[in-house]
Amino acid sequence: MTVVTDLQGLCDKISYQFKNVNLLEESLTHSSHVSRDKGKGYSNERLEFLGDRVLGLVIATKLFKDFPKDVEGLLARRHAHLVSRDTLAEVALKIELQNHVILARSEKSSGGQMKPSVLANACEALIAALYLDGGYEAAESFIEFYWREMILNMRDAPKDDKSLLQEWAQGRGLGTPTYQLKSQEGPDHAPRFQVDVIIKGYNNVQGEGLSKRHAEQDAARNMLNFLNSEGLL
Repeated sequence: MTVVTDLQGLCDKISYQFKNVNLLEESLTHSSHVSRDKGKGYSNERLEFLGDRVLGLVIATKLFKDFPKDVEGLLARRHAHLVSRDTLAEVALKIELQNHVILARSEKSSGGQMKPSVLANACEALIAALYLDGGYEAAESFIEFYWREMILNMRDAPKDDKSLLQEWAQGRGLGTPTYQLKSQEGPDHAPRFQVDVIIKGYNNVQGEGLSKRHAEQDAARNMLNFLNSEGLL
């Protein structure tokens, strides 16, 4: 792979020196760039798949230890918030990943490097690269450092987007939102799910993710954003 971004600057930022710099570059490479080069090299989608699981395990372990009185439901709500796209994008901005993601020129010219989904995916892929290059401890150290403040400030378990949307819909007599799987694409090791959220009287809104659960949360979040833009929240 050819280095086209300031990899050393990112290493300095996260205080980790990669033994295999190709892993770092791959973690930053968006699928649009690979498509432009007609399949040469790899995008960060496979690493994103792994990083999602590594992040989930580290956060679950941290919450299990830090909140010994929480029942499973509360732990799940905390976990959903801490591994959400918005949280990942927030961390990505902290380490300035938008200056390092490798995109096709057309994607970059349209501001793709600032899209929450692009930032969140790159952050997950970076976690996987740390895990593969330096083992569990390297990934855990990164996660604990950049998630520490959010966990410390989490006095009450936040409600996830599906719960918030359900409360909104039921409070207006619209029943419980339903979720319909529209498609599953990609290879078995890195699937992409697309899900519609359905609320009576409103157009369906779509979400996507690496699992049906993530896709449903994304769809609920997108519906909440739509309702907010219409002044309905």
